[in-house]
Amino acid sequence: CMHVIPHILLARCEACAQVTNPSPKTQVHLARVSIDEAHFVDQGLRDVVARLLGKHVALSRYNSHLDNALPTQLSAWSGMCNYLMQRIQSEPEQCPGRRVDMSPMAAIAMKIALTELLHHVNEIRSK
Repeated sequence: CMHVIPHILLARCEACAQVTNPSPKTQVHLARVSIDEAHFVDQGLRDVVARLLGKHVALSRYNSHLDNALPTQLSAWSGMCNYLMQRIQSEPEQCPGRRVDMSPMAAIAMKIALTELLHHVNEIRSK
């Protein structure tokens, strides 16, 4: 498991850069998060990584990072989840000419983690 962690951390940095890219060259139709909220996007990506690694402890652990008094944070986490769910490519035909991001099984796991986080964001918003 330890050899996977550097790859996950690198992927997190790359994902943050893509989510907040103010001048994308491809997939310009996807809504991105403002570069000013990159620190919030990174927080959300850390949550996703924890979920993928099975480190998902009580939701109260994440509540300390997700605050309904910070609408910009909630918006950034939500935007990050929505962007990545649309952006992740696991089959070549999903975006011809572009290399796949991950295997179909990894994409399913990632989308489940993103959906869980988005659900959590919406729960916090409704309080």
